[in-house]
Amino acid sequence: MLLSEYQGAHREFQRLNDRFYAARAVDPDLKTLRKASTIRKILKSMFEGTGTDPNVLWTWHPDIPASMVKTKIVYEAYPTSQDEVDAMVAKLHLAALSTIRNPRQAA
Repeated sequence: MLLSEYQGAHREFQRLNDRFYAARAVDPDLKTLRKASTIRKILKSMFEGTGTDPNVLWTWHPDIPASMVKTKIVYEAYPTSQDEVDAMVAKLHLAALSTIRNPRQAA
């Protein structure tokens, strides 16, 4: 990939990322709502591989206050592994979607 193509793809990824959070955050300018670095790296890799917004879900980590988003979030228990996330996705018949467990952030 040429540098100019990469820069264009990165700008498109940033535009999609900003649009996603603007539609969901209580405060669209809120910078602390961003994904964990692990999730960002995975999504960026998926985007760079296709040039399109990846059709993927990721878990909302309880360390991030639920009041930051418009959707009501209720925590019962946080999955302990990616295998547990995959089992929940299968139980909900969402297996067609990739789902990534958001790891706990370092303090």
